[in-house]
Amino acid sequence: MRKRIGLLLIFFLSAMMVFGEGTLVLLVPTGEKYDGMEVFRKLKASDPMFFKARNKFTRGLVAESIYLHGVLQNYLLKKRKIQEKYPLYLALTEHQGGWARKGLVIEDNGAKKILKDAYYIDIHQKALEQNPAELGSYHQIIPHEIGHVFLGLLLGEYDILTAKVHYFCTQTDPRVAFSEGFAESFQYVAIVTEQDQRIKRSIQENAKQLGLSFTRELHAFRREFSWPGRLGFYRASMPKWYQDLENYRRYNFIESKLIQRPARSIENSDPWLQKLYLDASVWPDIRRFRTQENAVATEGVIAAFFGFMLQSNLKKNYYPPEYYRDFLPNDSSFIFEREIYPLRNQYLKIFTVFNKYVNLNNTSTPPIIQFIEGYLREYPTEEQIVKAIWKEASGLDYSAESAMELWVVNPKAKFIPWVMSSFGPKQAEYPFDLNAADSVDLICISGFKPADVPVWLEARKQKGGFSSLQEASSVPGLSNESVNALNSLRLISNQVQNNEETLSLTSLITYPLLHFVKMGFLWYLILALVYFLVARITHYPLQPLNFLWNFLAFNLFILIAAVVTFVIDKNILAISILVLMIIAIHVYKGYRKKTYNWPAIAFTFGMALVLAYSLY
Repeated sequence: MRKRIGLLLIFFLSAMMVFGEGTLVLLVPTGEKYDGMEVFRKLKASDPMFFKARNKFTRGLVAESIYLHGVLQNYLLKKRKIQEKYPLYLALTEHQGGWARKGLVIEDNGAKKILKDAYYIDIHQKALEQNPAELGSYHQIIPHEIGHVFLGLLLGEYDILTAKVHYFCTQTDPRVAFSEGFAESFQYVAIVTEQDQRIKRSIQENAKQLGLSFTRELHAFRREFSWPGRLGFYRASMPKWYQDLENYRRYNFIESKLIQRPARSIENSDPWLQKLYLDASVWPDIRRFRTQENAVATEGVIAAFFGFMLQSNLKKNYYPPEYYRDFLPNDSSFIFEREIYPLRNQYLKIFTVFNKYVNLNNTSTPPIIQFIEGYLREYPTEEQIVKAIWKEASGLDYSAESAMELWVVNPKAKFIPWVMSSFGPKQAEYPFDLNAADSVDLICISGFKPADVPVWLEARKQKGGFSSLQEASSVPGLSNESVNALNSLRLISNQVQNNEETLSLTSLITYPLLHFVKMGFLWYLILALVYFLVARITHYPLQPLNFLWNFLAFNLFILIAAVVTFVIDKNILAISILVLMIIAIHVYKGYRKKTYNWPAIAFTFGMALVLAYSLY
């Protein structure tokens, strides 16, 4: 009995620490906006959602991240980096996904409290119903978003030079990679530090099941790019399976160290389709390791680095208690052993290095190199372990040398920035780092000859990167066409539009439909010719309305196949049963009438072949 009372007391004390002292404040939207900011009201203790949230957010890395948010602000107040300490605001909204946002308004009894400098986490209310023992649940996503808050507090805003929406294995802007990679490391750490072994085993089992569940989609997705004329059902269904792939990679690719390997490319006559497949990064190329420039610009490598660092024995390397004083609000209440245990110790060391050595607007050195060099300067006795961690994460021996960033714009692009909307919209300009460019980036430059790709890449490797666009276009042995193509590029240095939140979800529907209509019409011309020839051979009377009916029926079947692919896994079986039923109806009608509609049967059979070809 006493033990039970003790456990309850510990629970309520922890709840008071997180909720009673205002470290975490739960919000719900009012539906209004004020000066461009969302207006919220505080969730009352009498609301059922309050208790659900308290039960879920007072354990694991969620609770630890909330604590770190408080002590980090203590540190920044004493360093005069912030003027005021705020609780962590968590807004339960109807918005999809999770976001770390800055600036909000809290309404209380008609009065509005404007907090332009405060951060808040925007997460969907359905998080309260999620199972913490699954990949990608609130158990991992909320710490991820709090990680973004830490970066905002420590490093502020920064310019983004890529228009590409970021993904775990995709090369991007080094600043985006650093920011997203650090935040994604929280998802990995949340799993590996989970104290409840039942939850931990369940997550690991969930990861295994996910790895098996979308293998078929990944092979079919590859065939979308290598087999001509496919209708594109698996590109259209990416919203169904790609986020699961992302969650899987954020854990499994770190554990297995597959993140060391770059994405596999594919042959296609359209270089922009090659680029789209490479950016989707659905398969690692296990024959190669990443280059230095690719590794520092890939968020998965950064996530692995911080994940491995937080698992390592570095967290047991303590410094004198005075070193941690700035993180605590009241020195007199400081009990070192109770406040700074190993994982927390390592986070505080990371925060210190961020504050002293990392500048996200310094484009001369990638942020991850700034961090490692600063860490080695701050903690020189840990050098060998840190360098070993970098090799474990990237597959590369650590080097502070990295080619300078040389950002250019390809002005004749057909670039798709959001791979989950892989049919569009397309952008006419494509910004990229020429010193981190791969062979696909080069052949996407209009006029650049594929035969010149290895010559140019070797020259860049020998020079350790080009210092200017003029030097990049002056490589000996390049054809005049390739030189002119490189000279058509335009240098950039300022921020470009990032599309992660601005891309409309309607593009996930409208662009695939337009593609289906276009491809359906091309296939229909072939099937209509088959229908016509069979009718002439069998002397079946032709009627113009039959062609219109066949066109509409074929497009209806394409739409049904797309929906079936999105909803169920055994899509080929479902479509085959439907087509066989239609053929059986035709045969039955022919049997009753003593004359068979061979053109319709041939058209239906041809339609089935096209759908099977596209669904396999």
